[in-house]
Amino acid sequence: MARRLGMCLGRAGGTALVAVLVAALFAGCLERKERITVYENGLVEVTLENSSDSLAELEGPDPLPGPFAGWMVETGEELQDDGKMRHTLRATALFPPDVPLPETWAAERDPVAPSALRFPTTVTIETRRDGTWYHFRRVYEPRAWAAVAHLQDVFLKAPMANLEGTPPDALTPEQRQSVANALARYEAERMILFGRHAFFEITPERGQDGWLLVEDRLRAVAQEAVVGAGDLLVAPPGETPTEAARRNKAIEDATTRFKAQLKDALQLALRQECSYGGTELQHFFASLDRQQTTFEVTEDLNDDSFEITLQLPGTVMATNAASHAGGAATWSFRGDELHDRSIELMASSRVGR
Repeated sequence: MARRLGMCLGRAGGTALVAVLVAALFAGCLERKERITVYENGLVEVTLENSSDSLAELEGPDPLPGPFAGWMVETGEELQDDGKMRHTLRATALFPPDVPLPETWAAERDPVAPSALRFPTTVTIETRRDGTWYHFRRVYEPRAWAAVAHLQDVFLKAPMANLEGTPPDALTPEQRQSVANALARYEAERMILFGRHAFFEITPERGQDGWLLVEDRLRAVAQEAVVGAGDLLVAPPGETPTEAARRNKAIEDATTRFKAQLKDALQLALRQECSYGGTELQHFFASLDRQQTTFEVTEDLNDDSFEITLQLPGTVMATNAASHAGGAATWSFRGDELHDRSIELMASSRVGR
């Protein structure tokens, strides 16, 4: 996230700092279009058409279908009118009536699967006196976000409030350092949030005083580790593309070192303050990594757009779709609408006798 922020600040010119900071948190956008066709015999065809200006968006962290389990996948590039390249992924699969529909695009053995976007989907066929009914239901499971949003409000937005309206290139060295401090504190507090959950999950019987001391040590490390890092976040006047790439690489390297320092400090503190041994540390960091991956997937989904078009046999008789006509129904939403709540898609159609 610090690298994203550095790149955004470098391009921002006179943009208000807080607005740039918030935009950096939600950088990246994937356009997700899906067409689901249900045939009268119960066969279901699913076609995905995803696209983005960034190839990285198509590569994760939320998995997309690959050439496995019957998926036919094509990737490509399209040159847009503005000269930018649009990266595309198209995937199609057929699911017989007796085969469950996917509830995630992740492969079964993908280590990211437990953190991936989940959407249990069913098609039920019912015979009634007035004909055959087809009931489609999909539930996008909620993505936990409120706790992270609170950390952003407290440790990013609040400390930056006094810089509102200040162009990034007008920041004093002290103000630049305050930005770096805010980023470091937010990173540490997020690790503390996930670590607290892991601690009580792995060792619920262990005294909480030890964990509280761990938190104190992480906060101290966070403020000491980024001294002098503020100047990296703002592009100097006349910076060339080569110099910008070098500075962004320096931000990325500094961020990697900082996270490694936090993790090393966390491991040492767990040993010294909580008497953790090898097995406990292994389970703790497995839980921590799983939560971090889930957060990264959720953060990446925030700006994604979803459009799902369903084609059912016959005529749609009831649905919660935004629009429908004949046997078709369409829903659309943004990824951040999944924050702490589910989104349910339902449609029922009838084929008369």
